[in-house]
Amino acid sequence: MKSIANTTILNFHGIGTPAASIPEDEVPYWVSESQFASIVEQAKQLTENGRQFMFTFDDGNRSDLEIACPALKDSGFRGTFFILTGRLGMNGYLSEADIAELISNEMEIGLHGRNHVDWRSVPADEFRDETVTAREELAIVCGKAIDTVSIPFGAYNRQVIHNLKQQKFRRVFTSDGGTTSTDAQIQERISIRGDMEPERIENILHARESAKAKIRRSISTKLRRYIL
Repeated sequence: MKSIANTTILNFHGIGTPAASIPEDEVPYWVSESQFASIVEQAKQLTENGRQFMFTFDDGNRSDLEIACPALKDSGFRGTFFILTGRLGMNGYLSEADIAELISNEMEIGLHGRNHVDWRSVPADEFRDETVTAREELAIVCGKAIDTVSIPFGAYNRQVIHNLKQQKFRRVFTSDGGTTSTDAQIQERISIRGDMEPERIENILHARESAKAKIRRSISTKLRRYIL
């Protein structure tokens, strides 16, 4: 696939009304159906004018299949859905059959870990379970290798990035903001929250960012990837 620079990767979690089983700290990241539909429509219009977008989804909520998948297909987008294997089949989350349906609709599946924990602070054996073992299990569910991963909470340091590279993930998705090149191994995303003001979302879609904000973000990512 040809590399596309300056791509905005929009990251979502749940869409619609959160189920009672959704952890309280994840609820603010849910967007309404109307918010999601508006963002997809705006992205479609901007794509026709030369902007480039990708859509990703973390946690494996069932709204990925019920709401996101049909909306993306109708607008000509594909999505990448990052799964927590520890939540597979739980109330409000995707089942193995749901994942098969996403794949049949030409959506991509990636790994988000097992239990939604901060990879910076877990012991080595737990990190291996969250990445190596969970990846193997997800590959069996999908019937194909899993080569993309998104980092829970966007929380990483130099050691986390090193370990994921050692595991030969083709693409590692963060939540660092900004735009990215589609052939980069580390893919920066922007997480959309339900409480974001329309003006903020419009600025994201148009890739409007002040020079000061870009410098701050660049320093922060370099510190975490190479020093901390």
